[in-house]
Amino acid sequence: MRRPPIPPGPERGFFTAPALFVALLLLGVSVAFLGHTMAEVRNVSQFESQGLALELAETGLVRSEMEFLSQVDADGDGLGTVAASWRGGDFDTQAFEVSAEETGEAGVYRLVATGTHRHAVRRVELGLRVESPFVFRHALFARDRLTMDSSVATDSYDSRLGTYASQATRSDALGAYAEATGHVGSNSAIEIRSSVRVRGDARAGPGFTTTIVGSSARVTGDRTPMEAPYDVPDPPLADFEAAYATNDNARDVSSGTDRSWNATTHNLTVTGNATLRLRGGTYFFNDFIFDSNGVLQVDAPSTIYVTGRFVFNSSSRINFGGAPADLRFIAHPYGLTPGYTAPTEPITFTSSVNAAFTLYAPGRNVTLDSSLHVYGAIVGRRVHADSSVRVHYDRALGDAGGGGGVVTQRLYWRELTRTER
Repeated sequence: MRRPPIPPGPERGFFTAPALFVALLLLGVSVAFLGHTMAEVRNVSQFESQGLALELAETGLVRSEMEFLSQVDADGDGLGTVAASWRGGDFDTQAFEVSAEETGEAGVYRLVATGTHRHAVRRVELGLRVESPFVFRHALFARDRLTMDSSVATDSYDSRLGTYASQATRSDALGAYAEATGHVGSNSAIEIRSSVRVRGDARAGPGFTTTIVGSSARVTGDRTPMEAPYDVPDPPLADFEAAYATNDNARDVSSGTDRSWNATTHNLTVTGNATLRLRGGTYFFNDFIFDSNGVLQVDAPSTIYVTGRFVFNSSSRINFGGAPADLRFIAHPYGLTPGYTAPTEPITFTSSVNAAFTLYAPGRNVTLDSSLHVYGAIVGRRVHADSSVRVHYDRALGDAGGGGGVVTQRLYWRELTRTER
């Protein structure tokens, strides 16, 4: 059979040209589509890098906060200053860096964090408040001078393990005691006289000494001066203002035949043999006075702010048998009530009072006198204990403190603009 004749050259070229044109058109579309796809991939990658850079900056802020919370500056560059960098691939650089500087306001820091992922950079600023609630470490501590006289004694027990009586299995010349970690201290001088028995350390402030007067006085622990003063700042005015504005006085405190209460002046006097029951919360008083044999019963953790006269007279029982951490007294002579002038007389506990509490009053003098028992811890400006006073430090306070460990609060967060970077 004979094959069909092949068309002449010009006719064959007529079919080839359109095919070539279509092929070139498809190639162009493909290249354009590929270019668009690559651009979209780059955009997505840049968007992801921007997000990851912000995450890295926030990671740095968290690391910075952790340094403040732990109070450990492992790398020695200052608390809150942290940095780290690594590679996730050949060109995948990741890093964060945080600087921390004081603002001039006590306990407030400005943190600036930079997060980097590939070529993306994000910077944010954080205002951070760092608070270190006071932790009671001593049976007695004086910001100024501490004096102990006439058979005063200290020791320690642990309220988490049961009653003091169940733990007081040791004895010495001043009677039964529990543990010999009833430390006392001062940022100034300490003077111990006449048969006093400090069952624990008695450390004065830097440059000061612990003086023992009389051969019968004893300190069983360390008497070397402290290397640095103990930080005992005045309690914050803002805390008193908040307690003055919002408190639980109206619920639990009222006038009666056995007490005098003025809700305007915030002055309270509980007369002899009467009981005041607090169901727990926050309370504010100017004068807070218990006459002989008065009872303060605490049903739940309570914090009492006192700005004025603060007296427990003979044989008062204050949270007796309770945990010291459940009753916190915070005292300072702030004048918040109009027309009220805070007195300069010391906070006073007298004759045969039995009480379980903590007292933080670094701006007030404190006097403990005559055969009383305090379970807990006391901080004052000048502290004087006399005549067979017993102070039993509760070791549980070393963990609970007056409020625990360091606390941080984020005040603001904002991303810095390009001009601020």
